[in-house]
Amino acid sequence: MIVLFGCLIVSMIPSLLIYFWFAHMYKGDTEHTKTCRKLFWKGVLCVLGIFALDLVLSLLWSMTGLSGKSELIDVLFKCFILNAFVEELVKLMNARSVIRKKSGAVSWLSMIMYTTIVAIGFALAEDVVYAFTTSPGQILVRGVTAGHAVYGLISGYFIGKAYKYGEKKYSFIGTIVPWLLHGMYNFGLDSTKAGLGEDLSTAFGMISVTIAAAGVIYIIVMLLKIRKYREDPVYTEPLPLPEKV
Repeated sequence: MIVLFGCLIVSMIPSLLIYFWFAHMYKGDTEHTKTCRKLFWKGVLCVLGIFALDLVLSLLWSMTGLSGKSELIDVLFKCFILNAFVEELVKLMNARSVIRKKSGAVSWLSMIMYTTIVAIGFALAEDVVYAFTTSPGQILVRGVTAGHAVYGLISGYFIGKAYKYGEKKYSFIGTIVPWLLHGMYNFGLDSTKAGLGEDLSTAFGMISVTIAAAGVIYIIVMLLKIRKYREDPVYTEPLPLPEKV
């Protein structure tokens, strides 16, 4: 239990470092710090909304008569709908609930930080739950790869770009890509339960490894980009946000 708890704490360090850097990026800007703190707890509370939505969708799924008829369909539903779709939807809705209230004061850079912070809050809460059902090694891998932070960075970057340049295609990318990556990553981990055979399960498992590795690289690139452009007007001037984002 001590080892498990230690691994859980260590796994949280990368995401917490990102959060505290974002929250205190602008020294003296107490409003920014306050907003980041609010978004963090919004992310933590996403667990409740996701749990409730999962229950509803699971019930509806069982009512369709498809549940239990195919291992592959059951795993796809779990990975792409119950996990990826529901989690990405609830996280984005919680981020937008705060962003909408700050219309006229949200920049491209803050959009990236806000969606990422919500994702980090949820990820840390989820890690605590997973700690009771997984191994210390898996906990550490989850922490180092910081998948939810990756999805948050992608979402905020492209949705912010959509409002910056008025092109809806970027909003589509910022919504769909995190969901698909999340779903593919989960499916790769659960593919052994889908009745695909050893070779296909191994192939999908490698896809998960590739997504995780690419995610780590993406985080590093984005953090360097944020550091470089945190004073650039292109990224820091207010976006022309409508009343509903």
